[in-house]
Amino acid sequence: MNIFNKIFAIVTLIIGFVTGLIAILFPQTALAAINGLAAGFHTSFFPGTDGLARLAARAPLAITFALLVGGLLYLELRPPRSSTIEVSKATGGKVRVTTASVEKKLLDGVNAMPDVISAKVRVSTRGPSLTAYIEAVTPDTVDVLAKGDEIAAGVRAIAQDQLGLKMQDKPHVMIKPTKVKAPSPAGHALFGSKKRAGGDDSPGRSGR
Repeated sequence: MNIFNKIFAIVTLIIGFVTGLIAILFPQTALAAINGLAAGFHTSFFPGTDGLARLAARAPLAITFALLVGGLLYLELRPPRSSTIEVSKATGGKVRVTTASVEKKLLDGVNAMPDVISAKVRVSTRGPSLTAYIEAVTPDTVDVLAKGDEIAAGVRAIAQDQLGLKMQDKPHVMIKPTKVKAPSPAGHALFGSKKRAGGDDSPGRSGR
């Protein structure tokens, strides 16, 4: 999105620069061109409308344009995601840890829980607090509600008790149940056939 914003800003500045120069040097020509574009737009898209009807027809386009530009400005000007977060329980001074280390610690804790096949963890910071987003893959035989509560409680305990961080709200947990294939008996059968081919280990034959 940042690349698109930069390209959009560069193109807009170039168009504004050229348009501004033309409007300053040739104001009558610029006004005539703008008037002609407006008239052509009205004739092509809003034929037969006049006055308030024409304004009402153009209003949705103006609102859409304003929302588009406003959204791009928000995405461009919003503060970047912080790479560190302050430890709220530190008393000897201001201690900060990286969000990457927090994510790894939470991920290790979630993967160590029973019935968790794999997991993804992402944290976002807002001032001195964080929000954790967890996506866990579990067998489809587990209780999704109970497992989600267990993961949320475990993540909160690691973040608050072990790392001394402040949680902005409850952890957001997404459970993805999946079917787990039972262990194939092919390995046991192969092992047994090799054992029989190598000799009979029964007690009756061992003494001969």
